[in-house]
Amino acid sequence: MPHRYFTTEIADGTAFLRGKDAHHLARVMRAKLGETVILCDGNAVEYTAHITGFPEDAVEFSVEEGYPSTAEPNITVTLYAGYPKQDKLEEIIQHGVELGCARFIPFFSRYCVAAPKKEEQKNTRYNRIAAEAAKQCGRGILPKVCMPLKNFAAVCADWAQYD
Repeated sequence: MPHRYFTTEIADGTAFLRGKDAHHLARVMRAKLGETVILCDGNAVEYTAHITGFPEDAVEFSVEEGYPSTAEPNITVTLYAGYPKQDKLEEIIQHGVELGCARFIPFFSRYCVAAPKKEEQKNTRYNRIAAEAAKQCGRGILPKVCMPLKNFAAVCADWAQYD
C-alpha cells in the first residue's frame, strides 16, 4: 500500500510536498524516482502521484486525475468532549479520527477538574495528532481540533449554528 501524504500544492498535473513530510519521504523512507504515493488535498480528493524529483526541501510529483476519497463518511461529525484529565484528550482525538469525526471541540464544564495551561501549544499538538491519525487510517481530510470552549452555554451556542 502506498504511503499517504497531505498537501495543498496540487495543480496542472504536478504537486509538491514540503516540510517534515518531504523530509520523511525523501530521507527517512529513502524514496526513489518513479515511486508511487497517495496525495490528499485535505478536501476528500486523493491523487495517485509518482515522484519526479527532489528539489531542495521538497519532493516533486506528477499526479493523475483526482478521485473522491472512499474513507470519508457521508456526514460531517463534530465531537464535543468535556475536557478530561491528563493526556486522555489525545486518545479521544486519535480514535475519533479513526471513527470518522471531522471536528473536535473540547469544552469545560462545572464537572471538569482539569485546568490546563498553554492551550495554544496544546492545540497545535492536538491538530498534529489528528493529522497523523488521518494519514494512518486513510482519511481524505484533515480533521480540525478547535480551541476549548469555556462553558456549556458556549457549546450550546456553537451547536445551535448547525441546527
